[in-house]
Amino acid sequence: MHLRDARVLPEWVDYNGHMNDGYFAVAFSKATDLLLDEIGLDDAYRKATGFTIYTLGMQIRYLQEVKLGEPISTFCQILEHDSKRIRVWLSMRHTEQGTELATSEQLLLCVDQSGPKAANFPSEIAARLATIGDAHASLPIPEDAGKGIRLKRGGKLRSDRAQSSRPIPALDATSRSRTLQGGISSGNAWPLRSFPLLFRCASSSPRAPSHTPV
Repeated sequence: MHLRDARVLPEWVDYNGHMNDGYFAVAFSKATDLLLDEIGLDDAYRKATGFTIYTLGMQIRYLQEVKLGEPISTFCQILEHDSKRIRVWLSMRHTEQGTELATSEQLLLCVDQSGPKAANFPSEIAARLATIGDAHASLPIPEDAGKGIRLKRGGKLRSDRAQSSRPIPALDATSRSRTLQGGISSGNAWPLRSFPLLFRCASSSPRAPSHTPV
């Protein structure tokens, strides 16, 4: 799903002569704001109801550099969602060349700011989210979705503390985006329920990280 077109601004360019890594996050954040518009959580709705989105996690992979004035386009795929959360994949591409420049995987939480506290999506928002999620369910899962960061494929991490022996499962095309209580129940997906501590902290703490438009 296409979200946004833009050009690399002068203030986004660093001493290497290309778009700075931090401004990729800015561009992805602006695109995510437009996803909120698509599901009905736009500025007017947020002000009227107090419901909003906080970003719980974001990972960016940098694939190609892009320079001053070059056009960029951002696209979105909903990987999975449940009553409170959305796991989304964003792809930034060169508008004219079609080259993929960067990707961002994000975990978003619905928040009632009267707490603030984690909350179920309002019914009208949940319905729009389900419609988009169903439309994206048949799309192939990006190869890097659900993966962490390590120096080599299959390598072991060294630490003074013991590492978990549980492997990170690979996502495949059979994994589908769907509304679930507690995550995906079949396939090889990395399910939403794999982040229980994160969600407990977000639900109980008034200092949950927020998705802030810039």
